[in-house]
Amino acid sequence: MIKKYNQPKKFQKNPFLPFIVLLITLFCVSCSQKIKTDSSKSQNLIILETRVLVFQNGVYEELNTENKPEPINGEDKFYRDMYSKLRYPANARENNIQGSVLFELEINEEGIVESIKKIQSLSAECDREAESAIRRGCKDGFKPYKYDGSVVRVKYLIPVNFRLE
Repeated sequence: MIKKYNQPKKFQKNPFLPFIVLLITLFCVSCSQKIKTDSSKSQNLIILETRVLVFQNGVYEELNTENKPEPINGEDKFYRDMYSKLRYPANARENNIQGSVLFELEINEEGIVESIKKIQSLSAECDREAESAIRRGCKDGFKPYKYDGSVVRVKYLIPVNFRLE
């Protein structure tokens, strides 16, 4: 003998309640952040922050400061020069490659960029585009960096970000 199951009264009163719960669940799932784990096609999108290392006593030491090397023509022009002609490589766009290429700029006591070294790569195409962008931004140089009242040599770690929207 099969026993008949009676639904609770709250479901009998509102037959749309299971449908509403389903809609809310679908909405929450669709709004949740999706992170790709296949690093061959896309790196987890992490936008890197700039960092400053000061040359003292023969070694570079990282500073926990908001004070960064200042471009001669201002930070706005620096980033405008950098990103204005930056092109997202077609191959990177098609393969959903996103992330940052990190560069280390060595800036001497006069504010002249002595070297630009790539620290973190994204893809060959993105790396080339990012290096061109960094060189455009650095063409005017920086104001001499002061630390503890004296002008010092610094290494400025700066990312060039590639993000699909």
